[in-house]
Amino acid sequence: MLKLRIILKEYLLLFYSLVTLYIMARLGNKKNFKGLVGNVVFREQDGMQIVQSRATNVKQSKATKSCATEFGNCSKWAKQLRIGLTPFLLGMTDNTMHQRLTTAIYSRIKGTTGMEIGTRTPFTVWMEPMGRFEYNLNSPFENYFRPNIYSTLNAAHEVTVLINDFVVDTDVTFPLGCSTADLVILIQATTLEEGYTPLELYITIPVNKGTVLPEDIEWVTEPMPPHHLITVSAKLYYYNLNTFSGRNYLNTKTFSPAQMILIDTTHV
Repeated sequence: MLKLRIILKEYLLLFYSLVTLYIMARLGNKKNFKGLVGNVVFREQDGMQIVQSRATNVKQSKATKSCATEFGNCSKWAKQLRIGLTPFLLGMTDNTMHQRLTTAIYSRIKGTTGMEIGTRTPFTVWMEPMGRFEYNLNSPFENYFRPNIYSTLNAAHEVTVLINDFVVDTDVTFPLGCSTADLVILIQATTLEEGYTPLELYITIPVNKGTVLPEDIEWVTEPMPPHHLITVSAKLYYYNLNTFSGRNYLNTKTFSPAQMILIDTTHV
């Protein structure tokens, strides 16, 4: 008797489920469902059955929202850095640069523990370990300039750039038909605020075929302002000389070796 009741109960549940399904999503003339089942909508268009899912409200945790906010902030900071570097990177195109720079900044911030998520910024974490960053993956800087460029920011907010002696013919790669180039080292200081014009310092070092730089090149700046993000970048500008037009630069949208050497922040 008990087994019979269980069987009847199961049949009743099945019956109610079928009735509910029929009411919510009735069968059309071609035996296709029409209507709503859960968050799925069945409809017909031009004789074909279309299945769509309805958007549902997803509850996000406070931590998830804070992480999303942090990543969004990193995207804004990367954008401000890119805007400030516009004259330096003029003519270069790498559609992945902004996303890669955003990810690099976020990875450095996310790696700082002991702080509440959402409060971490480039000015509250140690940015220097972010490492070097290629501005243009189409022509990586390290493939064309092999000598090491060292850069540090000391407690007095002075930036030091050091390049060891090198032989141009073996340590620098030139495009076909070119034998002259300039290595430009750019230092920028920015607050990352929208509309802020970065402070800039730069030096230009000729690197021409057949020449040797027998001594180390060392550049020490005056103290940089406090509460600023400091970046040190290097770029190779290749050119040919023309009697009438002077320099004809060979850098293009995809061929433009440039790299961020250092990123750090000054504090009080």
